[in-house]
Amino acid sequence: MTTSGERHGWPRVLTGLLAAYAITYTVWTFVHWGGHRVIVSDVASWPVVAGAVLLAWRKSNDLTGPARLAWRWIAFAAASWLVGEGLWFYEEVIRHRNPFPSIADPFYLLFYPLVFVGLMLMPVQEPRRRDRMTMLLDAGIVMVAALMTIWYLVIQPTVADSHSPWTTIALSVAYPAGDLVLFGGILRILLRGPRRGAMPSLRLLALGLMCLVVADITFARLDLAGTYQPASVPDAMWVIAMFFVAAAAYVADRESAARQFDYEQREREVSLIPFGAVFVGLGLLIYQAAAPGTGSLLTLTIGVFGLAVLVGARQLVLQHDIHGLIGELEHLVSTDPLTGLASRRRFFDHGNRMVAVANENGTKCAVIIADLDGFKRINDQHGHAEGDAVLKAVAGCYRGLIAPDELAARLGGDEFACIVHADHEHDPDQFVCEVGRAVTSGITKTGDGAPLLTSLSFGVAISNGVSSLDDLLLIADTALYRAKRERIGDQARPTARIRAVIPPAATPN
Repeated sequence: MTTSGERHGWPRVLTGLLAAYAITYTVWTFVHWGGHRVIVSDVASWPVVAGAVLLAWRKSNDLTGPARLAWRWIAFAAASWLVGEGLWFYEEVIRHRNPFPSIADPFYLLFYPLVFVGLMLMPVQEPRRRDRMTMLLDAGIVMVAALMTIWYLVIQPTVADSHSPWTTIALSVAYPAGDLVLFGGILRILLRGPRRGAMPSLRLLALGLMCLVVADITFARLDLAGTYQPASVPDAMWVIAMFFVAAAAYVADRESAARQFDYEQREREVSLIPFGAVFVGLGLLIYQAAAPGTGSLLTLTIGVFGLAVLVGARQLVLQHDIHGLIGELEHLVSTDPLTGLASRRRFFDHGNRMVAVANENGTKCAVIIADLDGFKRINDQHGHAEGDAVLKAVAGCYRGLIAPDELAARLGGDEFACIVHADHEHDPDQFVCEVGRAVTSGITKTGDGAPLLTSLSFGVAISNGVSSLDDLLLIADTALYRAKRERIGDQARPTARIRAVIPPAATPN
């Protein structure tokens, strides 16, 4: 059994050596201070690829579930690449043959699907339901831009080169196709996002694979132009790419197991990705229009049209999401979170309109304020959970008695208010009696059978065509306190109420 020091000692040293090696080789590709370029370029990646295999396999042994399988597949992919490097060296240095195409290519090409499987198995955060379509469209935008880029830079000129054998053309197309596969796996990580503890390693892994994609494209362009030289920029980028894969496996060993996920941070990080892809597609189209004859303007135009369609669809989805969020926000603002009745804000907004309509139509409306007597005792003796249950039960009584065009609200604490019609068909006193009976008979009983709530106090104020909602609330509140004093003198009454009718002359100024 390895100790913690053993687990973190040699991998740290190995990763540091690989970093120094990658930097040294990158510098050497520019200065070439000695050595045979072909031999050095062919063997240069062996140490970092072998290190990636070793660290990725070691990481897989420390994990369980999909993450373990993911790193195993990545280790297999790096091993396949290492075999390809060895066969390339054998063909070019030992047998003195052109290694492209050769037996090394199947092992190089096997790297792409193996890594893709590993990326698909990496644990990432499941997106929220409303984010799934946006993420899908973002992925589509980026993939279309990537396809345009690879098609324009590699695939189209390769296919157009009629002097090359069909095997060479097929392999030349297979590598950029593999890059697109890698790009899809990278997008899964960038758009869906790893859990917070996994971010450092998966970001390094994505960076390494992006370097690999750029190296492939650069090599293909130089090879098409006949200007590729061993130990040049593509070779350095392949080494750097494999170093990042190795570093990702090492950093993964030091991750915390945290599962928190900051959606707001993720949205800020990925919001620029689709826009960058659109600029890439437009840039290619502008470049092609300025340099006719170097590519197919029709293909790029179709690609940009596809980008426009996806961006338009994304905009529609975004607008739908915004409307949904506005609706949720309005619901939160207008609804009391505990009882589900109207909030204080909604009560004043709706109540003012209802009073204004009543004044215009010459009808009457009533404001009824209710206070739960002894509610503090319930909280003190039975706990706040029982107090909340009482408030919810009272709210249920209001919902069962209120008309669709009337409104009941919780103003705060144990104070409820409603605004109802007041005419020969709608008697506020009768409504108060119904609420009182429903509440006192429906509230949860205690262990000894006694009701938790024994009485309510009401204050009723009826408009007479000129009063504002504030006037009605002031009078109803005064009536409520008179009712509470009256209830104290008569404990047997389950409810107490004072009705105040506001005539025009008595309306407060």
